[in-house]
Amino acid sequence: MNILNIKVLRNIIEVLPFVAVFFASLYRPTDPDLGWHLKYGEYFVRTGGVLRDNIFATMMPDYKWVNHSWASDVLVFLAYNLWGFLGVTLLGAAIVTLTFIFVSKAFNLSFWDKAFIFPIVLFIVSNVNAISFRSQQMSYLFTALLFYIISLYNKNPKYLFLTIPLFLIWANFHGGFILGLTLLGGYVFLKKIVEIYKKFEIRKAILAFKFESIVITGVVIATLINPFGYGVYLETFRHFGNPWLKYIAEWAPFVDMSRQWWNLIIFVNLFLASVLILFFTGRLGKEKLPVVGLIILFILLSFYERRYAWSMYYISFPILVGISGFFKPNSKSKQFFIAGGVSIIFLLIVISTKEPIKNYQTMNWQTYCQTQSNLCSYNAVLFLSKNNLTTNLSTPYSWGGWMIWNFPDVMPSVDGRMVAWKDEEGYSAFAEYYTNVTDWESIDKSKYDVVLVLKQKPMFKRLKSLTAEGKWRWLYEDPISAVFVRKNPKEITLPKKLIIPEN
Repeated sequence: MNILNIKVLRNIIEVLPFVAVFFASLYRPTDPDLGWHLKYGEYFVRTGGVLRDNIFATMMPDYKWVNHSWASDVLVFLAYNLWGFLGVTLLGAAIVTLTFIFVSKAFNLSFWDKAFIFPIVLFIVSNVNAISFRSQQMSYLFTALLFYIISLYNKNPKYLFLTIPLFLIWANFHGGFILGLTLLGGYVFLKKIVEIYKKFEIRKAILAFKFESIVITGVVIATLINPFGYGVYLETFRHFGNPWLKYIAEWAPFVDMSRQWWNLIIFVNLFLASVLILFFTGRLGKEKLPVVGLIILFILLSFYERRYAWSMYYISFPILVGISGFFKPNSKSKQFFIAGGVSIIFLLIVISTKEPIKNYQTMNWQTYCQTQSNLCSYNAVLFLSKNNLTTNLSTPYSWGGWMIWNFPDVMPSVDGRMVAWKDEEGYSAFAEYYTNVTDWESIDKSKYDVVLVLKQKPMFKRLKSLTAEGKWRWLYEDPISAVFVRKNPKEITLPKKLIIPEN
């Protein structure tokens, strides 16, 4: 084998960690909000405008919503329009792979580091990637790009100007850009503190931040260049202090002893071990200290809200090299062969755990409804449609996105967009829905005449009781859901013979 062939083979082997990332990130799309994301993307492609009005759900019909992920919705619609669910699957895997590529460039990871750190981080972030593409993944990609620019900035400060176009794009793809601003500002602040800590003076501190302050001001101005202007900030701030967010998984803390909780605990221990190794081996340089500071902050925040954990995992690579470096042999040839062997084994394990390729190719909305996270019933909604039971209708929150895409004639009452919505009088659609479905407030006191309810919810038991009392009628049932209608509804005329959809 000549030298050229050996070099080509070596390059192929060194790409294997990224190939493993791509295959590990292939998942069938199961995001409960996928339907309304597709509708928003379709609206833009069809009209050339960004949808601002709530035209998809019956609750809060006059609400003007700031869709901070409108560009991501266009992206996922184009992927779906091209290749269906397979397109969404490939998009999600491509975004995750690009994130790992730029993280590797940002932190100058060696082949050895990639071979050992990639599997660890992939396992820890698998929960957020397991439903395929979501707009949050764009924020993780932009976080990786941010730290790649920071790595250039550490060599030449002028590269920091690249953050301005980055945040201009980021602010149109996902509201996580505000977290990115925190990372940028926090990193620059900690970096300057580290640089001047020995002779800290107010005047020198102010001068040290002058250039960065100008750039960050430009970054903030750039984020305002979006269809909603400063509204993207207001929409984000609505989430802070919202008491209903604790009932949404992303905004709640990890459940104690759950897999995600253990992932966080494992990460904290790996992080602390890596910091100690880097410190005692003299590799905890000043360029790593700002990242250490940010990770400590995000660890504390992650125990409060899980959404902080994912960005933290992605910026942890330059610290986790402490663990991988601890086991690195001195011989470069040994490093290559061991890392290559680990990469091949990991790739084979990943491929063996994935579903047959036909499951990705043949997925449709019926199979979407059969996944564990998206138990939904076509027949239940068809029952409503065929019997004209669409007025004063209450529907499950988790079905909203699916109904918006698949049943334009049956508008859901509430969907995944609405968790932080609140009008000028303080009314919250999600609050009304949640108090009804949990039976904190009896559905009998609500404005609804027709209720499509999941049988696992407390409201189902309440409606059975109301039926026994003669106040409601139980018209439909399947293994997942049921339909109840108020006795003698004012605005609904029941057909003489109900049409029951066939399975």
